[in-house]
Amino acid sequence: MDEKKDLRRNDLIACLILLVMSIFVLGDSIRMIFFVKIPGVESEGWFVAPGVFPLILALGLIVMSLIMLSIALRGSGKIVFPGWERIRSYFKSRDELIMVAEIGLLFFYAFVLIGNIHFTLASFIYLFLAMSIVRAASWYKILIISGVVSIAVAYLFGNLFKIPLP
Repeated sequence: MDEKKDLRRNDLIACLILLVMSIFVLGDSIRMIFFVKIPGVESEGWFVAPGVFPLILALGLIVMSLIMLSIALRGSGKIVFPGWERIRSYFKSRDELIMVAEIGLLFFYAFVLIGNIHFTLASFIYLFLAMSIVRAASWYKILIISGVVSIAVAYLFGNLFKIPLP
């Protein structure tokens, strides 16, 4: 029975995080729908705005988060702070450290690299560091793979598919 309560507590934390993120996506998608001017589209063309699909996804995630929240609250009842020692014990394992490093690197890529340097270079740096953290191969193979993939993605999406890159 304790395993089920622990699972429900974890569900509670996860659904609260997902709910907050979904609300942020909902706000940004509304901003994109109604406050972004699209060339060649009249004011009644809101349904072709880039924020319509994220709006639908955000609404779906909010509904699913609320369902998960109700199930988790019925199963566990509350969030119990595990204590600092238990939190520190999570980071003693190499796998958890890698997970935290990869999440931090993803935020670094999205909020620091993209927009401040060229997309190809930002992607190269991200791929190189991400593969280096998990030691996917030797450093020179990672260097080659990162270079080829970032250049190929930039060329395919930017030139062939004509998709604007950040």
